[in-house]
Amino acid sequence: MLDKFFDWLVSLFDQPVVKKSTSTKNRYGTTTTNTTKVNPTNSTMLVMGHSGNVGAGNWSEVLGKKYNMKVINIAIGGKQSSDDLKALQQYFVVQPKSPDIVFIYSGLNDMWSGKTVAQVAKNQQSAIDLVRSKGAKRVYLVLGYDGMKVNRGVGTAGFARGTTQQMIEDYKQRFANYQKQVPAMIQNAIIIPVETTIERKKLPNSNAYSKEFVVDGLHLSGKAHKIFADHVDKNAFSVNGVRI
Repeated sequence: MLDKFFDWLVSLFDQPVVKKSTSTKNRYGTTTTNTTKVNPTNSTMLVMGHSGNVGAGNWSEVLGKKYNMKVINIAIGGKQSSDDLKALQQYFVVQPKSPDIVFIYSGLNDMWSGKTVAQVAKNQQSAIDLVRSKGAKRVYLVLGYDGMKVNRGVGTAGFARGTTQQMIEDYKQRFANYQKQVPAMIQNAIIIPVETTIERKKLPNSNAYSKEFVVDGLHLSGKAHKIFADHVDKNAFSVNGVRI
């Protein structure tokens, strides 16, 4: 059953060749059009982690379409980094080689469950080492958004019975600490820093919050996923002359 699931998952994101055209006009009014193939090396991308990576129009899907990349998304909503590692190991049971580019965006659920930063980093490093051993050319650890801005105003509704507001505030602080501490614990991966512009805002003259960027106090809207995709793109593909 899992074999068929991963076969379906891989084939789901097959995309046609995309070409980018640029036109220039000289002083005589003659227009010249230059067409170049996007992603000429046919790079592929794997994404793993929590629910911040899933759903139609998520940031990885945006990047996949922009760069004409096959995206293999094995992220699992609600799971922790240990679960992400197991999903990756299962992926390699049916796929012998790693995609060229790997993004690991996890840790949020671990912090909610009370795991230490060191425990999360150990699982993430194991994932990094595994994809490197399978041929990954570039590996990125995504730190995510600024939880103090995105999770602003989150109450206990929707959480498990017995959850207190203090527990939520403690979680937000643990996640902020994770984002500060984990980069020093990771090797052989490029760190995508915290995205700091997305935030949950109150509606004018109301105590309610807008869903323009944050749909429920935890998850980004489609509009925010595009902003987040631009942030990842800037730090992964558009720096130091790195191109797909």
